Amino acid sequence: MNNSSPKLDLPFIQPAQAQKHVTHNEAIKRLDVLVQAVVEDAALTSPPAGATEGDSYIVAPGGINAWEARDGEIATFYNNSWDFITPQKGWSVYVKNTDGPVTYTGATWVDGSQILRPSQLGVSAEPDDTNRLSVSSDATLFNHNGAGHQLKLNKAGSADTASLLFQNGFAGRAEMGISGNDSWSLKVSPDGSTWREAIQVDPVLNTISLSPMNSPRLLLGDASAEINVPVTGTAVQASPTDPRSERLLKGGAFGLGNSVQLDGAQNLKDRNLKPGFYNYIASAVTDGPESAAWLHTLIVTQVSSWDERRSFISLRTTSSTPRMWFGSQSSNTGDIVWSRILINDHITGTVSQNMGKPTGAIIERGINANGQYTRWADGTQTCFGRKANASTNPETIIFPASFVNGSVPVCTLTAERNNNGDHPLVTLRTVTASNMTTQSNAFPALHNVHWTATGRWF
Repeated sequence: MNNSSPKLDLPFIQPAQAQKHVTHNEAIKRLDVLVQAVVEDAALTSPPAGATEGDSYIVAPGGINAWEARDGEIATFYNNSWDFITPQKGWSVYVKNTDGPVTYTGATWVDGSQILRPSQLGVSAEPDDTNRLSVSSDATLFNHNGAGHQLKLNKAGSADTASLLFQNGFAGRAEMGISGNDSWSLKVSPDGSTWREAIQVDPVLNTISLSPMNSPRLLLGDASAEINVPVTGTAVQASPTDPRSERLLKGGAFGLGNSVQLDGAQNLKDRNLKPGFYNYIASAVTDGPESAAWLHTLIVTQVSSWDERRSFISLRTTSSTPRMWFGSQSSNTGDIVWSRILINDHITGTVSQNMGKPTGAIIERGINANGQYTRWADGTQTCFGRKANASTNPETIIFPASFVNGSVPVCTLTAERNNNGDHPLVTLRTVTASNMTTQSNAFPALHNVHWTATGRWF
């Protein structure tokens, strides 16, 4: 016969044993500790000073004093001394100060609330071998523990399935997750047996595929998008001439939408303009093709993705005299060099300039009562005419177009033979920017004088 019970190690009264009450009382003491077992604390390493009769404790690792070498044992205070019980694997004890159970694993005590490992669990529902956790409820809440929260579905291998299945009458209608591979997908079914993969996200190819009828209709990658169906709706032009912005062009369409307005006085070269259409006031910037306050439409192109130098075409759009300039850069931060683009109508017309830079036509010609003149865009001007019936008195000839103030044009004079057949000699007395004075020699007959003056108009 054994001396104690196999589970709680309760001492047995032996045959012919003397003082049987001692053995019996020892067993009662153990039962008093272990039945509905409760301890005051499970984190102390030394006996507490205020222990009262019957208080029990679990000795924490590193026990000292009266608890030395008693780590993990249940210590109970009896008759001003400590009795110890060695726990067995699976024992559970309620700890008062933490208000929860602990369970002995055979080596240490752990939180008993984490030990529950049923093979099946049903909450108002019947679990089975496949659905080992079954819940029948209006809602299920998985709450955070102070921060975020994750619901994890783990599969054994790439060919297996980890997914969420949505059912109607226990027949599948939609499923999302990683099924048969490691690509995330969304599948739908009208009856639970025929399935179509509507969306797939491939982590290897880095693509998103939309396939409403099992045929890829949109394949979106990091650098490209492939569309295999006609694009319709409000995102597309209503007609080939639809000018609205933010619309896709129809085949054969040419509507480019509105240009982007450039505000402020920042120079064009410093705006990091991307290829596109813009508008600006020429007088608001200092590196435009002209300084007049005309509205310009600006077309910007870029050499390539690796070379950020830009080319510009600037169109004056609010003047009765249209102008067009081409601009280029030697580097992406360099100054814009503008060249005016001329058409036939610009060869002759009114010449003009701004700070010495031609802004008008190439050649200007004119005629009035004082003669004729020709102006060139580089600033050269020639006036010419015929002074009729000149006499020997000083004659003032007014130029048909004045030269630049303060300048003295170069003049030539030629006299025709007079009525007497004489050839008068004509001399130049004075020259200004607006006229010259001539005088002939003493031939009495009237005569005609041809003259030319050449200088600069700016």
